[in-house]
Amino acid sequence: MKTIKIMNIKEVIRRHRFNIVLHSQMYYYYDNPIWSDTKFDNVCKALCKLQKDYPDESRRADGYNAFKDFDGSTGVQFCNSEAVEYFSDYIDYIYLLHQAKDKTFQRYAKNRQLKKIKHTVPMLGLEKCHTYQEAIDWENNLKYLLKKT
Repeated sequence: MKTIKIMNIKEVIRRHRFNIVLHSQMYYYYDNPIWSDTKFDNVCKALCKLQKDYPDESRRADGYNAFKDFDGSTGVQFCNSEAVEYFSDYIDYIYLLHQAKDKTFQRYAKNRQLKKIKHTVPMLGLEKCHTYQEAIDWENNLKYLLKKT
């Protein structure tokens, strides 16, 4: 297992929390898991160990209130929870990426009544974001651009 630098522990905890919330939402709400049960269990165990070994970093990482009593046994409590609200933009985006080539996506789009429209002003798209870090960079760029206007 890789050694994690102390300064990166908070980020690793945050990423594990995000991924657990994302997987739980995909598994319980959309009935379309993106991880195997084994992978989910491994990430949950890793997060629980990090939270126990680094309590200060755990408290400072995003999602602490939702995860402070997390024992790693299930993620059902995160389905449609406050944690999902916190990460909702990323979860919706990843869901759409995951479903893009699947008929489930067509049903999802139809149920949500998504309509294709032509924008008169170019939109800042996420289509080139393929990792969590790229999504964070996109968000930071958007915040920067909004401050300029």
